[in-house]
Amino acid sequence: MRLGVYCSDDRAAALLDAWRTAAEFTVVSATDHDPWMSLSLPNLVRHDAWQELLADNRLDAVLIGGTEPSVLEAARKFAQAGTPLWVLPHPQQGLLFAYELNLAAQETQAPLQAVFPHRASAVWHAASAKQTSPDYVEFVRRIPPATIAEKLLSPAEVDRHLLMDLDLLSWQLGHRARVTTLRSGETDSGIRRQTVTLGGEGVPEIVWSIEPSMDNVASAECRFHSGG
Repeated sequence: MRLGVYCSDDRAAALLDAWRTAAEFTVVSATDHDPWMSLSLPNLVRHDAWQELLADNRLDAVLIGGTEPSVLEAARKFAQAGTPLWVLPHPQQGLLFAYELNLAAQETQAPLQAVFPHRASAVWHAASAKQTSPDYVEFVRRIPPATIAEKLLSPAEVDRHLLMDLDLLSWQLGHRARVTTLRSGETDSGIRRQTVTLGGEGVPEIVWSIEPSMDNVASAECRFHSGG
């Protein structure tokens, strides 16, 4: 497989590290976005700009990630050209960006795939191995606060973890039609806590929350509750 990469998202490193042992795997990179280049990638080919990736008709797909204007513009051009795209989603990319990519992919009938590295989460697999039919699921994430004195969370960090964790829960437990969210202790400096509840007919309720870690160490815990 010949994969183009134009990505400033650090999560690309783990993906490429896992994929690099694949047979016939070749990475073709644009040089100004390569935080993962410390990896020893076989058959690496370098281009000077992402426009050269666009002209490379031997590519099987292109991995896109990041929030810089140049990355988003490249993604749009690839989608419009009908290039199969693998996208690392990020909240700061915005809904308009996702809409434009989907529209372009539909028009050209090009494959468009969101890539979520966190789906290999050890937290999830350790918890889900213990329960198969819970009454409700509780997912608690704790992250270092943005403001140490007030123990407040950055809204951007909250949104980033919410995107990843709700994808993980929906992927494993299915879609929920009802969504309610509550933020507490919100000020101009940040958020004390956020809770999101997902529900639906005949399915276990999911309660996701995020709060500051008291020891400034990031952690996550998923609990499956049964029997009331």
